[in-house]
Amino acid sequence: MGVRVGVVLALLATWPAYAAFSWLAFDRLIAFKSTRWIPGIVGVSLAVVTLTMMVRVHQLGGTRGPSYGPVLSNQIAIARGLNEFRPDSPVQTDVTNFVRYPQGLRVLRLLDDRRPDSSTHANILLIRYDGPPAGGRVVLLHP
Repeated sequence: MGVRVGVVLALLATWPAYAAFSWLAFDRLIAFKSTRWIPGIVGVSLAVVTLTMMVRVHQLGGTRGPSYGPVLSNQIAIARGLNEFRPDSPVQTDVTNFVRYPQGLRVLRLLDDRRPDSSTHANILLIRYDGPPAGGRVVLLHP
């Protein structure tokens, strides 16, 4: 365990050196008259890529990958929908984000203050992807 802590501390201590070396290299690159346009091009391309991804995530409602998943508003809607049923109702899902990280959905359910009526019951609650194949929107289905 001591070796792991030492390696982590060494990596954490060296990041300022990497940042300084990167800054010096970038500063030296700007010094040449023929390369002064590079920071502008990099900045514009970064802005275009960031805005494009923001629009894409907004239109598709998130991603189906494990790193991002459905947008937060969609996850909150699913948590509220699940809270309309009894806590012992079985839930099945193929949503990667909910399968790999179930604690996120559990926390969203606990944050919702509505509690189900004791008479509500569902055989099986299903959480499935909805929309285009690249989209991340999810929907709660109950028979």
